[in-house]
Amino acid sequence: KKIIYACLNNKKIVKFFYLNEKEFSIKKQEIFFSEYLNSHFNKCIQLIDKYLATADDSYIIIWKDTNKELLEIERQITIATKTSDLILVNNEYIISSQHDNKTIIIININTFKISKIISNIDCIDSQNSLFNFQDYVIINCVKDIQILFKETKEITQNIQNFDNELTNKDIYDYNN
Repeated sequence: KKIIYACLNNKKIVKFFYLNEKEFSIKKQEIFFSEYLNSHFNKCIQLIDKYLATADDSYIIIWKDTNKELLEIERQITIATKTSDLILVNNEYIISSQHDNKTIIIININTFKISKIISNIDCIDSQNSLFNFQDYVIINCVKDIQILFKETKEITQNIQNFDNELTNKDIYDYNN
């Protein structure tokens, strides 16, 4: 879809901007979460069909688009720590990163339940810590780069930071 999901900085609101021809327009439809109004969503992504997911400092929330002004909560998953990044891996699951807990959480899209938690992953605290790349998810970590194989949902490789070679690393995704 040609949509930008904009998370407001001081409220738990996501605005939708649509690209029509050569200009953007804002739609009245939005996500609004009345709890913890002084905080904000860290990320919002499109899932399958009429579902979106938001991440904040406590929850990952699955929203259902019922073509009303406000999307409805389908499921609220308590994470109890900040989720920095959230990506749709394929039509089976999404992955989220939690810097403070040093975890990666895998959520099944069909059930919207946590299917796996991978511990001891020191991912950076960034909205760009997870990257889809062919059959893998690249995880940008504080002291290394972890490679997760999508099919097995297991870490298959760790590229360590020898002699501070990766101290100021940035990882970019340009259409894979």
